[in-house]
Amino acid sequence: MTMHARFHAPLLIPLAAALLLAGCATAAGIPQPATGSIEGVIQHPAHVVPAMRICALSTAPTREPHRCTSTRAGDDTYGIDGLPPGEYQVFAEAARGMYRHGGHMQAVQCIRAPCPDQPKTITLAADVALGGIDLTFFDETRADFPALPPAR
Repeated sequence: MTMHARFHAPLLIPLAAALLLAGCATAAGIPQPATGSIEGVIQHPAHVVPAMRICALSTAPTREPHRCTSTRAGDDTYGIDGLPPGEYQVFAEAARGMYRHGGHMQAVQCIRAPCPDQPKTITLAADVALGGIDLTFFDETRADFPALPPAR
């Protein structure tokens, strides 16, 4: 039995190293869930885009899971990594200034005008990087926008 264990031990070390390098396992041997990412342009109406917090919120009733990022004043693009596969809506909030609340929106048709743009739901698959998730709408306040989760 001792001889059998010595024979296989040298083979296990290169196999474990190969799995780690391939991203199939962590040092603890537990596979990591596949995630995706989103990115887009911040189309804020201010001359200089203000610093803001941008969150991808799950469309589930609890809005979990979610991921957020922060940008600095003057940044006109954003990116959020590490999102589990699922459906999300993206919202932004500026720290100060006019037009503090924004989101990735879509025009909708209504019977009566005016009809405000509505949050656009995106579907993210594992190992996918979605571009063009632009923040196209900003306003002082929108009662139908959710409060962003607190910073962690």
